[in-house]
Amino acid sequence: EIAGRARGSLARAQQVIEADWAESRTKILEMLASLPGSRWDLVAEVSSQLDAAGKETPARREQMRRILEWSLELLHAALHAQVGFVGASGGLEPFAAQLAERAGDVEASIERTVDAQRQVDANAILAGLVDAWVDDLAQFQK
Repeated sequence: EIAGRARGSLARAQQVIEADWAESRTKILEMLASLPGSRWDLVAEVSSQLDAAGKETPARREQMRRILEWSLELLHAALHAQVGFVGASGGLEPFAAQLAERAGDVEASIERTVDAQRQVDANAILAGLVDAWVDDLAQFQK
């Protein structure tokens, strides 16, 4: 699909990939900031993004690592916002502010996300990991 959209140009292929990642990242961040209400939507979106990465396990794991990195960026920005530090970057400000306004446990969410990274590296079954990770984050944000 990317090759067709890039019409044979490597530079255009890179732009297509980056645009797709930006769109995917925004969807994930919006849903994370809306937890616990968006729990099922987030599970579905992460699962969809893993499916879009293909059937090969290494590609799916790499996409999960990317999603967890995006999540950590947001959670760190939310933690900074909770303590009054301004200057979140990468368009995270509205999402971080939304998370910081709620009295959720951002630190526990960070710890759980780091644990999920370890589980990806330890070859955990991704479908189960996604469900457990999102469920835990939703519990921390109640």
